[in-house]
Amino acid sequence: MNVYLAFDGSLNGHWVANYAIRLALASGTGILTAVHVETAEITRERLDVEFQRLEQVCSRAGLTLAVVTRPQTCSVSDSLCLAVPGGVESVLVCGTRIRSSRGRHENHRPLLKGTVADALLQRGHCQTLALRVVLPGLLGMSHRLLCPLAGHPRGLTAAMPFLQLLAPELRELHLLMIHEVSHWRLRHLTSSRAKALTRPGYVWLQKVEQQLVEQPWFEGLQFDAHVAVSDDVPRQIAIVANRGHAQLAILGASERTLKQRLLSGNPLERVLRETPCDVAIYRGAQ
Repeated sequence: MNVYLAFDGSLNGHWVANYAIRLALASGTGILTAVHVETAEITRERLDVEFQRLEQVCSRAGLTLAVVTRPQTCSVSDSLCLAVPGGVESVLVCGTRIRSSRGRHENHRPLLKGTVADALLQRGHCQTLALRVVLPGLLGMSHRLLCPLAGHPRGLTAAMPFLQLLAPELRELHLLMIHEVSHWRLRHLTSSRAKALTRPGYVWLQKVEQQLVEQPWFEGLQFDAHVAVSDDVPRQIAIVANRGHAQLAILGASERTLKQRLLSGNPLERVLRETPCDVAIYRGAQ
């Protein structure tokens, strides 16, 4: 697989680039391709400085940095798709918004909705990974990964290309399945009934774990499976991430989820905002 980075020259762009560098190293190609779409937000002189900085980081990691710049003749997301080959052999890494410290209004802006990353995930042009980085000191080297799953029959099929590229840095993989119930039902749930609700989840996660163990790149990885009953899935993900000291949480973005933008309290937005570690949202090529 070839790894591409949607690079805007910002500080957040460099944080996201650290993950792209790790993925490019794991891909074995020895090349990271940074794609920049020219906008008025950054001058050419400043961009050259930021590319030099990125090239130095790549060189220290043993990678060659290839740079592609395109004029903005259409939307930024469409311009990126024109520069990156489509299909399963291309992995495009991009960043979400970061929380601003400039005021209350800014802090309530969506972190994903309406962004270039949002448009790229919706399009499914290639394997796409959108990252919100809150732990830049990790330099993209996350050792403890939290993977919340929805119990879909395909399991981790869509996530497997991303997990394979993340595998060299991983030490622990925590699988999480959440059985969602209403607030009223949760309040009246007995411990025996809670165990009955979680039992099928543990059976399913055992199958997923076996699927992962059979892959050579996960040799020596420590697995942990947890099933929870909750009336608030994003909050439960944040709780488990905090308790397990997760450094990165990775979630799949289904087409259905991405189209639910008119609903308030979008679960992906809440996970991005509330989870105390880096968050990656992936979607496979369509």
